[in-house]
Formats: sequence, C-alpha cells, structure tokens
Amino acid sequence: MCDSCGWADVVSQIGDALEQIPDLPERAEDFGAGVEETLTSIRDTIEEQKHVTAKQTAAVDNMSAAIGRWMQ
Repeated sequence: MCDSCGWADVVSQIGDALEQIPDLPERAEDFGAGVEETLTSIRDTIEEQKHVTAKQTAAVDNMSAAIGRWMQ
C-alpha cells in the first residue's frame, strides 16, 4: 500500500465523476460510455495496487474536467 501517492483521493474523484455520467446530455451518450469504461478500469487497477501513477491521475483529472464541460 502506498500512503504518499493519494490513491484513495483519486478513487474518490473517480466515484464523483462516475456519479455525474447519468446526468450528461443525450448527445454525450457515447462519450459517457467510453469515459465510464475507462474510469472503471483505472479505478479497479488503483484499488488492486493501492497506488496511483501520475499518468492515471492526469487521465482522471482530464476526464473529470471533460465531464464538467459537458455539464455546462
């Protein structure tokens, strides 16, 4: 387990992002499905390893921001 990488915070961020996906507009359905699949895969890997990499964190940040843009 890695206590210094903040993996639990990233898992929480993924959970928040996944909760927003059902609220995306209909035109973002394909986007939402792809993001949901990717975020779920990243979350599963992070939870299994109890560690998050900088690339995983950046990917989660980017997808969370993209969801936010669709919600505007």
